[in-house]
Amino acid sequence: MRKFLTGSAIPIAIIVLVLWAVGTFYFEAPGWFHGLLTGGIFLLLWGIVARPKRAAARRPE
Repeated sequence: MRKFLTGSAIPIAIIVLVLWAVGTFYFEAPGWFHGLLTGGIFLLLWGIVARPKRAAARRPE
């Protein structure tokens, strides 16, 4: 489960951030709606930090 979530964190973050942007600029978004911004930034940063290094991914162990 963690490997799946780590691998798909960046695409999910992009989707969440797009939903936040559309909801914020096209609708009158309530205050809780901005939690999507926090969640999207968290997922984006986590996806960048948690992904494996390129050299480590090529080297079989």
